[in-house]
Amino acid sequence: MNSLARVLGVAAFLVGTTRVAEGGGGTSSDGSTTGDLAAHLSANVIGEVLASELLSAQDLKPVLPGSIEAAITSLKALDKNGKLAPGIAVELTPFSLYLGRSMTWNEYKSDPWLRNWSRASLSVATASEGSGDNTVVRSAVALRFRLQDGTDWRLNTAAIDCARGVLEPKKGDGPRLPEPPRDQPPDGPNPPMVVSGPKLTKEQLGAIDKCLTDNVRWNATQSAVGVGFSMRHPGGDISQTEAETVAGFLGASIGWTQYFNLVGSVRFTHQFMVADALRTAPASNLLGLGVRIVVKLDWLVLNVDGGLGREWADASQTKGLFGATAQVKVGADFWVQLGVNWHYDKLGGTGSIDSGIKWSYSLSPKQP
Repeated sequence: MNSLARVLGVAAFLVGTTRVAEGGGGTSSDGSTTGDLAAHLSANVIGEVLASELLSAQDLKPVLPGSIEAAITSLKALDKNGKLAPGIAVELTPFSLYLGRSMTWNEYKSDPWLRNWSRASLSVATASEGSGDNTVVRSAVALRFRLQDGTDWRLNTAAIDCARGVLEPKKGDGPRLPEPPRDQPPDGPNPPMVVSGPKLTKEQLGAIDKCLTDNVRWNATQSAVGVGFSMRHPGGDISQTEAETVAGFLGASIGWTQYFNLVGSVRFTHQFMVADALRTAPASNLLGLGVRIVVKLDWLVLNVDGGLGREWADASQTKGLFGATAQVKVGADFWVQLGVNWHYDKLGGTGSIDSGIKWSYSLSPKQP
């Protein structure tokens, strides 16, 4: 049976999207189910491409179509000689594809429902497992809503006022206020500030960057919700499609002062009965909770992660994890990392506890 995977050494510090545990579903030798429970234990504000996350294929580089025509072309790539092609991810924003729909800056700021819909992300992804005659193509469709995003400069009055100070128009130059781009990108990095008027100088551009750095916190509050559905296609044959999972996600990140960040997430998955050449598993339900605390100083970055999950099936199981890593700056270009981890695995009436410790160093790492 798959055990909990080891806690990763370094966590993501800005948005808390890096997993601290990884693992996959499978079937034990006695036929009992082991769903992807380990994936439910990580604090996560929900990944950029939720469909890829459902397939544990986050390495897929998504195509981001900007028009209906481009979206249709991207989706046609899923068809390979009448069968479903693996290794493809497409993410689009339904709002931006809806007849070129756009909004004013005031609409974006004042209407939360319109704003959230404009940043909704619809994603499709495919991946494969097995080889030869036993190849199974897996596919997923998911919808994500970003409910709150403290990193969005368009809602940051202090950042905008600072930029306005830099862009104070000279007489006769006309208005030069920041404007949001007409086309909203898929739910990813916020667009840069766009201004009209004479070309900005290097000093002005640097000053605007500083406005964003000084007023958009690394631990800004964020929250998101998502739903997804995955399927299995033996041999890539769509006519043999079988439902695999349906899942719901909720994640949030809350910052306190300039030093602390708390990330929490809840994930529920219903796994349908699977029976094909690679897997045989009864239906099950999985529920997991993940929490991360980040402390970030000039000389120290501390991450504390915890998770607890439960799977209800013919052979129910409980998994838990705790991990902590500390990166300490001991010189101008010298950091030392120490880490500890503990995980708990219980199936039926028996359980086991494993622990570990590790340390590493780098002479020229990137500062966290």
